[in-house]
Amino acid sequence: MAQPTIKDLIKILGFTPSDEQLAAITAPLEPSMIIAGAGTGKTTVMSARIAWLVMTEQVLPERILGLTFTKKAAQELLTRVRKLMPAALEYVSDAERRASAGDPMISTYNSFGARLLSEHGLRLGYEPDSRVVVDATRYQLAMRVVRDTSVDLGKFGYRPVDAVADMMKLDEQLSNYLVEPEALIAFDRAAIEELNKVEKRQKIVVDMTDTAIKRQALAQLVQEFRDAKKSNSIIDYSDQIRLAAAAAQSSPEMCRLLREQYEVVLLDEYQDTSKSQMILLQQLFDRGHPVMAVGDPCQAIYGWRGAEISNMETFVEDFPLASGDDSRT
Repeated sequence: MAQPTIKDLIKILGFTPSDEQLAAITAPLEPSMIIAGAGTGKTTVMSARIAWLVMTEQVLPERILGLTFTKKAAQELLTRVRKLMPAALEYVSDAERRASAGDPMISTYNSFGARLLSEHGLRLGYEPDSRVVVDATRYQLAMRVVRDTSVDLGKFGYRPVDAVADMMKLDEQLSNYLVEPEALIAFDRAAIEELNKVEKRQKIVVDMTDTAIKRQALAQLVQEFRDAKKSNSIIDYSDQIRLAAAAAQSSPEMCRLLREQYEVVLLDEYQDTSKSQMILLQQLFDRGHPVMAVGDPCQAIYGWRGAEISNMETFVEDFPLASGDDSRT
């Protein structure tokens, strides 16, 4: 069977991609960052790239991982891929491979993290059947932690409801940046020691000291909250990526298995990924693995929950080429 051509791709797609779209669709299997503005057909390009990689026999569809932020976006991408796949598979020379081909794994970032936890959570002492709790259950457990803690919250003027709110917010922030509560406590302890050395205690120094002391107390609460979640075999949405990243960092075997399972990775809406999401993906798919990230810096909408638009700027450093000779722009 002759090697598929761009004309064959156009026939499958039913339209002629622009030069920029075609460059992204047919890009080499290496880490790449695609800057795509609103209305440029990002979903179309991602589905077309999957079709191209399959029809040119560079990868089987079930060896492709695609991640995006919402279930709606994931379903839309999967629907488009399924529409293109029968025609794309016609170009696969091996009849057995055509017949046994499955779907790509198209998921949200959080669902992917949850699946990793169900499969690899035991590496961190989490049972595979740990429940993902909704806000009401999470709040009830947080209130119990605040009620039972030995931390003196009264000296900070905290009412239980306010302590719960600040503790849960700090838990999410620490999760987004993969900072452990113990690390924050140690940081604030060192900061307080330095601030106490200041001879002239101006108001700003007093305020900074008070903030560090208060944050230490909240960090201790966060640790107790996380311990309570673990002992009750529950996780919340802020835990999914944090714990998946921790598992990846502690297990080279897990990373090896994921790289073997997914030979190609497509990341949608990369401008809205958090630091913890980037670290998870970097840990799993480094060493020149073909990761294509698509994003638009002008459409970043999740800064309020830890999204780091700088992930786009540092993609080349975060996902270097296998050769180390990086000439990408």
